[in-house]
Amino acid sequence: MQHDPCQAYLTSLTSPKSIRVARASLNAFARCHGCESHETFCWSDLSAGHIAHFNQQQISEGKSPNTINMRLSLLKSVAQQARLLHIISADEHERIKAIKRIKGRREPAGRFIEDDEFRYIIRSIKAQAEAEKPNPAIRRDLAILAVARYGGLRRTELALLDLEDCNWGDMSLRIKGKGNNRRDQALPEFVIDIISDWIDVRGEHHGPLFTRIRRHGTVTPDRLTDQGIYYIVTTMQERTGLEAVKPHDIRRTYCTSLLDEGNDLSVVSDLMGHADIRTTKIYDRRDATTRTRVARSQKNIFQ
Repeated sequence: MQHDPCQAYLTSLTSPKSIRVARASLNAFARCHGCESHETFCWSDLSAGHIAHFNQQQISEGKSPNTINMRLSLLKSVAQQARLLHIISADEHERIKAIKRIKGRREPAGRFIEDDEFRYIIRSIKAQAEAEKPNPAIRRDLAILAVARYGGLRRTELALLDLEDCNWGDMSLRIKGKGNNRRDQALPEFVIDIISDWIDVRGEHHGPLFTRIRRHGTVTPDRLTDQGIYYIVTTMQERTGLEAVKPHDIRRTYCTSLLDEGNDLSVVSDLMGHADIRTTKIYDRRDATTRTRVARSQKNIFQ
């Protein structure tokens, strides 16, 4: 194991999501070269040719430049570990480092969710509550949807919320963001009311804000995982028959809505918890119609 550069790289990652993505990418690389997984690939044979071939396969499969370049960066990191372990030569490492990123326009991922779609999802959830016996999952799921839509939280941030993170005095949440960064996220009063409705069912004991609920409606103290958040959101959408809705689409919608209302980009970037304002621009889903409307709404100073 100590001579496995792949495992050395995976061990350096701290986020479970990053580890899952990296492992899937490394397995895809290994399968491209006839191996079942990254654990059976002989990393001492790693070469620039292997990586170039993998890039070409991904291009032929229609993978986006963003995905290909992410995987290229990952493989270069593994190559760095392989060099440190002295299982590939310095010359081969230099050849791998010299592989250029794939050029191409990065198409925005995800989509913007219209208000009418949100209303339809909410009506569907409430209709289910009326048709069935009282189910605490209804209040929890509505609270998750409200905090995601009006707080713009990542699904991992939603999962990491504790009851102690609720500041009832100034109507905000203390968010545990990427890189252990914390921020206070203000919320509309009606969102706080929806959270309170869930807490009435959950109880006011310390611990995770959003918890697992057993099939028969028993509220547990166990933290809902980020995968659980993903399942809840996608299930909401599947019940309505709407176009696919993912948790990050709700975050994109939050960002786009704030920008569309004329809020300053730097303020929106802070609310999103972005370290770089350029990242916030990627989340902007305003279309050409919006840009045209903004451009034509400028005041005429020539009159």
